[in-house]
Amino acid sequence: MKVLTKPKRTPKAKQRPRFTWYQLSGAPFLILGDADRDLLLRDFASLLATVKHGVLLVRKRLDKFVYRDYAFDVTYYDFYLGAKKVIEVSFFSARSVGSLDRSRVKGSAGIKTLLLEDGMYARVIHAHSYPEALPEAFLYSLFPLADEIALIFKNVPRHTAIRVVEGARKRKAPSEEIEQQYAVSMLEELAQGILADGELFEVHLTFTLVDRDFKSLNEREKQVRVQLKSFGIDAEAPPAPF
Repeated sequence: MKVLTKPKRTPKAKQRPRFTWYQLSGAPFLILGDADRDLLLRDFASLLATVKHGVLLVRKRLDKFVYRDYAFDVTYYDFYLGAKKVIEVSFFSARSVGSLDRSRVKGSAGIKTLLLEDGMYARVIHAHSYPEALPEAFLYSLFPLADEIALIFKNVPRHTAIRVVEGARKRKAPSEEIEQQYAVSMLEELAQGILADGELFEVHLTFTLVDRDFKSLNEREKQVRVQLKSFGIDAEAPPAPF
C-alpha cells in the first residue's frame, strides 16, 4: 500500500504541505511489562513534542518469508514519521528516507471511492467522533483491516489549550452524574499537566483501504467502522474529492 496523492491539475494548483519522512522501528507494546510500557509511552510523547506538527503512518505490506525450501506469505507493518520540517529525530531508531512512493489517483469511481492508475480502488475513512477515554494501543486491532493508517497531529498553543480544557470542564462541572464527574477530574488533571509544561495535541485519524472490487471494499469498510465503533469511535468515508 502506498500513500495516495492527487494528480496535478494546473501549475497554479495549491500543493499539499510536503513532509520529511523517517522510518521508525516498531515495538511490541502489548507484550511489554508496565515499566517498559511507561518508557515507551514517554518516548512517544517526547517524539510528538519534538515534531510538533506531522503524521505517523502505518503501512501494511505483504511479502515472502523463505525458510529452507518453503516460502510463506507474511504480513509486515512499516512505520513512518512525516515532519513538516527537517529535524533531528532520536526516537524509535528513526532514519531519514527523504520521501515515500506515492500511488497516483486517476479519478473517482463513485461517490466515496478513488480510482488509482494501477486499476485498484481506494477509500479513505475518517474518524470524526471519539469517546472521552480510549484503551492503550487500541489501534493495533485495526492494523490487519486497513492498508494504511495515518495519525495526523498538531500541537495546540498553550493559551488555546488551557482555554479549551477549561471550557470543557465548565460545561461538565454542573452535572452530578458519576461519568461526568470523572470527566471533570480528568480535565482538571489535563489542565495541571499543561500548566506544568505539558502539551495538548489536535489529532486526526484516517484509514485507507485498497482493493480490486467494490464488494470487498464495502465489506472492509464495514469491518473498520464496526471495530472503531467497539471503542466508541464514529467514522465515515467522505465523498471523493473529484
